[in-house]
Amino acid sequence: PTKLKDYVPISDMVNVPLHTAVNRFHKQPPPTWVMYRCLLEHQKQSKQWLGDDSVDTTAARNIIQEFLKEQQATLTDEELDSLVSAGMAQIVPVNAIFGGIIGNEIIKIISGKGEPANNSLLFDGESCKAWTFLVKAKQ
Repeated sequence: PTKLKDYVPISDMVNVPLHTAVNRFHKQPPPTWVMYRCLLEHQKQSKQWLGDDSVDTTAARNIIQEFLKEQQATLTDEELDSLVSAGMAQIVPVNAIFGGIIGNEIIKIISGKGEPANNSLLFDGESCKAWTFLVKAKQ
């Protein structure tokens, strides 16, 4: 099996302040990672997932904007609108794409051929763009 270098478990990843989750290619954290963290923060504070019918969108926006301010991160108004309205929506073709990607990564790990995605694989369903991003605090 291939040994992953610089592996950071998800329990540590979500504790990395957003403004420090950067690398040489991203001077700011990727918007997809910021949205994911906002989604988790909203659920943590409100005990509801975005996209539920009973979610108060104004309160959700306030929770997210306060979290972004605290984390020194930003989302555009369009990204925030998309997050609050779509929330936890699942789109079957996206699930199928991720199933294929995960299967490929498992084969890489088992066979030792190629370097598997490490730490996080971000997928933006709107742009159909996927990339890996090592989430750890900058040193």
